[in-house]
Amino acid sequence: MAILDKFEIPMAAWQVHRTAEDLCADEEDHAGAGEHRSRAKELVLKIADTFDPEEPLRESFLTAPPVRRILA
Repeated sequence: MAILDKFEIPMAAWQVHRTAEDLCADEEDHAGAGEHRSRAKELVLKIADTFDPEEPLRESFLTAPPVRRILA
């Protein structure tokens, strides 16, 4: 997590936050899970915004099961 504070790596960071959300949820840390989920969602949308709205890769990314789980 510390490296994510030093460098902007959205493609890896959203997945790290997704995993951190799962770990927090397992520990019943609902506040921590919510924070990590929010950060993951923010990063997913930032990545999606790098594609043109009509770009097929944008739709593929946003409909991938791990991404859909974050956006749900």
